[in-house]
Amino acid sequence: MLPTNVKEILKKQHYEICGDHSAVQICRWTKKSLRGECGCWKEKFYGIKSHQCCQFSPSVMWCENKCIHCWRPIEMNLGTNLGEIDEPKKIIDEIIQARKKLLIGFRGNKKVSKKKFQESLEPSIFTLSLSGEPTLYPRLSELIQNIRERGAISFLVTNGLNPEAIIKLEKEKNLPTQITVSLNTSNEKLWKIWHRSTIKDG
Repeated sequence: MLPTNVKEILKKQHYEICGDHSAVQICRWTKKSLRGECGCWKEKFYGIKSHQCCQFSPSVMWCENKCIHCWRPIEMNLGTNLGEIDEPKKIIDEIIQARKKLLIGFRGNKKVSKKKFQESLEPSIFTLSLSGEPTLYPRLSELIQNIRERGAISFLVTNGLNPEAIIKLEKEKNLPTQITVSLNTSNEKLWKIWHRSTIKDG
């Protein structure tokens, strides 16, 4: 569960907390897309509309690493044990509602078309890359299945330190639409310096 002080800091940084360990935030590419500007790489290369992208995490402050290059609030890292976990459907339901709350201010923006705003309220893609390591959520397979059942696609960004979680997704036929594994260093020495991991042989 997220401590109260961590929740308060995240809210000041425009995160919406969902349940005990999940959060959503509107990324700058979604904002740009809504204003009629450019979208992110997913739109450029895959045609996935940035204004319909939901960037979230089921483990917002939990990660094995404390990477020096991470742009997220790693000083509040809570380790790897999420404690009591929320149901996958509950997470996605709350994420969608919280995202709508964050988007509501764009409704009166003159640069945002009504059509695009309405489209933005119904995510077509859920990107598990906001903060923390999503594979630490033990019911990730069911979470991705729930996303698929809603007619949406899923992108997973992972540090690759939990290969058993990816194997489970494959066995249960719940692999996301795309997986991105972060490979940030070329050798063990740099990996230890940059990642400051709790996994010694990662």
